[in-house]
Amino acid sequence: MSPHLPWISPRPKSLQCSINPDGRLSGLRGRAARLMARARPSWLPLWGRISRPLDPAMGHYRQQVVQSRRIRELKPDDVPAIVLHYAMLGAEDRQSRFGARMNFAALSSRYGHLDWDHARFLGIFSGRQLVALAEVVDEVLDGRPAKELAFSVLPSWQGAGAGERLMERAVERFSKGAGFPLIVYTRPINRPMAHLALKFGGTARLVNGENAYVILPPEAAEGAAA
Repeated sequence: MSPHLPWISPRPKSLQCSINPDGRLSGLRGRAARLMARARPSWLPLWGRISRPLDPAMGHYRQQVVQSRRIRELKPDDVPAIVLHYAMLGAEDRQSRFGARMNFAALSSRYGHLDWDHARFLGIFSGRQLVALAEVVDEVLDGRPAKELAFSVLPSWQGAGAGERLMERAVERFSKGAGFPLIVYTRPINRPMAHLALKFGGTARLVNGENAYVILPPEAAEGAAA
């Protein structure tokens, strides 16, 4: 994992997909290309220097944006923005995120065929650009339904509090609200992610043979403490 991308959590292992009966993948790619063309003047020039240290004034601006924007629950119409978000992470970090070097076509296919009955997305936008994304998919923990939570924040937006806002909303929405345990897979070297999971009550454990933090809903957490 690149040291410049601490907010990349591993791929959701339980993501459910289905065949797109309409076969509209080409249409999805066209929409994504149009979105990229519209956004090009504002963010594509950053591609070659997204890992450089941020200017303090720009960092303050991004903090204001992150704290002021509402967190959106994404819908199928947002697939082009999701694809572009992951495309901005770079090949090495997409390898860490998905377990494969997903190019633009592969990302378009994966999310163009997504079964939205088994996946939810929370996002923070700056204009048309999806700068931070939480992907929540169905999982099983100790034989019971759970949710797997994975985050990604664009490199130039890290350190602005986006990951913490998304984690807080995910805990409220899926753990406290719906009563699901949340599983966050992360590598031991990913200290920012580990710190965030611990801050929201996560407990380190092995899940499916991998390092993870589990955030229990309040009732289950109280029972475990007793």
